[in-house]
Amino acid sequence: MSHDKSRNVYSVYEAGTGQISMSNKVFDDPDGRYGKVLHEREMNFLNHAGETHAQLDEHYVWNGDLSMRPIMTAKLDKTRISPGGVDGTTIRGVPKGAQLTIFAGDIQFFSETIDSTKVELSAPVPGVYTVVLQKWPYRDWRAEVLAQ
Repeated sequence: MSHDKSRNVYSVYEAGTGQISMSNKVFDDPDGRYGKVLHEREMNFLNHAGETHAQLDEHYVWNGDLSMRPIMTAKLDKTRISPGGVDGTTIRGVPKGAQLTIFAGDIQFFSETIDSTKVELSAPVPGVYTVVLQKWPYRDWRAEVLAQ
């Protein structure tokens, strides 16, 4: 096996989803022994070219290649609302099955799986709310809603 110095980044990933759990740049691997160890441990891995390791929040393995995770196309109607249920906003373009989590500061106060493509939000009290949508393989979507 010949050694190609440009192919020295190994990313371990889950077979069904392509989600990368570990990515290492190997500097001294003349006979591909790092890949052999991963293979012996029955790990799914991709040896890909690159100057740095894969970014777990930005990359995944798709069709045998290192790929960028898609960007979620959700859109928030507005980011400023009145508190107390008087006013609200809507997120459109939510992928069905996405996990919606809402934070007030560092405190998570709501989390639910969404079975619709839109979500209506309101705020009980004034504050800055961080809204997060997660659904693999999309990159996490975040927005802030100011209720005042």
